[in-house]
Amino acid sequence: MCRSLFERANRQASEELRRDRELHRVLPFVNAEYSLSFATLMFLWRFVLERKPTAILEFGSGVSTVLFSMYAKQRTCSAGVSVSVVSIEHDEGWAKATTLMLDQVGLASHVKIIHSPIVQRHFGHDVCPAYDVAPALLQQVSGGFDMCLIDGPPAKQFGRQGTFRIAHRHIACGATVLLDDAFRQHEHDCWTTWRQQCDKQLSRGRLALLPHGLRIGKWRGSTLVSEVENGSGIHPHN
Repeated sequence: MCRSLFERANRQASEELRRDRELHRVLPFVNAEYSLSFATLMFLWRFVLERKPTAILEFGSGVSTVLFSMYAKQRTCSAGVSVSVVSIEHDEGWAKATTLMLDQVGLASHVKIIHSPIVQRHFGHDVCPAYDVAPALLQQVSGGFDMCLIDGPPAKQFGRQGTFRIAHRHIACGATVLLDDAFRQHEHDCWTTWRQQCDKQLSRGRLALLPHGLRIGKWRGSTLVSEVENGSGIHPHN
């Protein structure tokens, strides 16, 4: 029954995207196997229009990157508000493919894509696969990012446990954190672990009932944070 409901939601979202004067341009880039679902894309579009973030950090590039670039352009044109969008991508070929998508719709100037391979990284006593992104590349947004979408790296290949442990250093207090594929056990475990590591400064959040599940929470910590020298937790500077 849930599957049929999700399929119907996807069809409805696809039609909405198709009818929209701007959003229909993302449709050629949607890949059923790898992309966010139509319903999730439509949800994200409404979400950014309502919340109006000014700095978006995403892990895992693709159609969502195109969507965020459209939002950035719209905010600039309609309200004169500059929106920063930074996308971290582990696969160099896919980073180039996303750049090509953006070029095709004339929106490449609204996004910064950073190719960042996956390496084994140390977080306190823990070691896990994570993006090898230079902190300086993410510190250019004054006050930190106020929205973070985690949709990478691929969970089956690397796991996502290291992603928030990078992201939390660069997001603002009160930022919205979204985790795609939240119906899967791995992502559920990641969110639970992140909350434990940061003394529950990441909220429990809510689960949006979309085809793959989307966990939405709030980060209540500081933008200036560091891993504990002799532990594996995430704690703000005093």
